[in-house]
Amino acid sequence: NFDIPIITIEIEIPGYPCVYTEGKTGMRQAIEHLIKEHNKTKIGFVSGRKENADAKERLETYKQVLKENNIPYDGNKVVYGDFSEFTENIVHDLLDRNPDLEAIAFANDQMAIGGYTAIKARGLEIGKDILVVGYDNSPASIVLEPMLTTVHNQIMDMGYHSVYEAINLINTGSTSISVLNSSLIV
Repeated sequence: NFDIPIITIEIEIPGYPCVYTEGKTGMRQAIEHLIKEHNKTKIGFVSGRKENADAKERLETYKQVLKENNIPYDGNKVVYGDFSEFTENIVHDLLDRNPDLEAIAFANDQMAIGGYTAIKARGLEIGKDILVVGYDNSPASIVLEPMLTTVHNQIMDMGYHSVYEAINLINTGSTSISVLNSSLIV
């Protein structure tokens, strides 16, 4: 009801400009990195909530990459968190059900924090006994020991593009969609 310019971030609404990061590329690169660079086939996945669009997209990408590499999908290797660092219990459950896991992919870096704690509590050495990848390139990724391989989701660029699109909308009245690409950071 207000006559003010609106830009959406991470969700498309018809008639409004949108800025979002395409996440499939980075998640694909992360899973392929585990498979092709490290020859891992027993890969678990810690997803976000089942109803969350980002969690669904990342889980579907995980499934697709496994299929493309002739690795059967096993729902027993997937657990669901809530994008918070409180994932110790679900990671313990994942490892109890799959003691031979070679790697775990997390749908975000925050969940990987709890994952690190759970993995280390079992006496496993991350990077040697089991590999871990995250998603978001959060500040936590560089302070974890060892540093976390993660997906860069362009969060800073999203802010820049949002301001650029706001100025463009005010000056021209036109709308557009800015899609940023995600990428793996090893």
